[in-house]
Amino acid sequence: MMPIRPFLYVLLILSLLACAKTDVPSFTDSTLYIFGDSLSDVGNANAASAGLVPDINYYEGRFSNGPIFPDLLAQSLATPMKSSRSYGSNYAFAGMRSIAVNAQVFNYQENVNGVADAAAIYIIWSGANDLLELLRNPDSTNTVSTAIAHIANAIENLSSMGAQKIIVLNQVNMAKLPRTIAAENETPGTLAAASVLTDEFNVALTNKLNEIETIPEKNISTIRFDVHALFEDMTANPTNYGLENVSEPCYIKNEFAVELSGNETICDSPDEYLFWDSIHPTTAGHKILSEQLEITINAN
Repeated sequence: MMPIRPFLYVLLILSLLACAKTDVPSFTDSTLYIFGDSLSDVGNANAASAGLVPDINYYEGRFSNGPIFPDLLAQSLATPMKSSRSYGSNYAFAGMRSIAVNAQVFNYQENVNGVADAAAIYIIWSGANDLLELLRNPDSTNTVSTAIAHIANAIENLSSMGAQKIIVLNQVNMAKLPRTIAAENETPGTLAAASVLTDEFNVALTNKLNEIETIPEKNISTIRFDVHALFEDMTANPTNYGLENVSEPCYIKNEFAVELSGNETICDSPDEYLFWDSIHPTTAGHKILSEQLEITINAN
């Protein structure tokens, strides 16, 4: 497995700093709140790293080539979307594991004085970095069960503040990521391990949600979104979504280096690719996710 690179530790430290209470309470003019990692981050990591992460070939601090699903969904819902460091409603921070979701929710709790907007929508999508770490280091003390416990705790805290519309996403199949596909060449068996690990996580998440929702005194209700099934269909039937390449990154670079080498390449048709880099979707992929999330919201 690929070793953990030093700069990832820097990102973890920055994520903890970013989760500290903002100087003034976040604006509460949005009806969409986001908690998660780089798949949802609209600028927190970029601001914390003084613009170094992600690099200039990414779009305005997003880990993609354009707007990502929080931007697109907020636009469809006619509600603002800014990072929490800009006093907005998106607390997601790139590079973080599920343990940091609790800090993000605590940050939100402090910014709204412990009272959530009952009419707002809250989205939690976390766990990808936990799984990627476990693929690199199966002996990590950060297990699937600990990741699930952190997510559940964040959900319980949001619910206790009065949040009612909590949407929880499971995880895409880690075996379908370009990074994992490439790792198979170095370490045969990586794809099989990634698939098993993803299934373990998703089953555990479902079981934990079922468990906390059956505790009467907590009165928790979540809306489940099966992003795993969505991405499985996108990779199995790409032309149904207007995609041509679902296994390779459009943007090829050394993703473990902060500085660009000059050897980076970008494909000619990013809108036909599912992945911008080796783990993050293109705007085209995010648009599909946003559309499906909006359908789920309207149905609930």
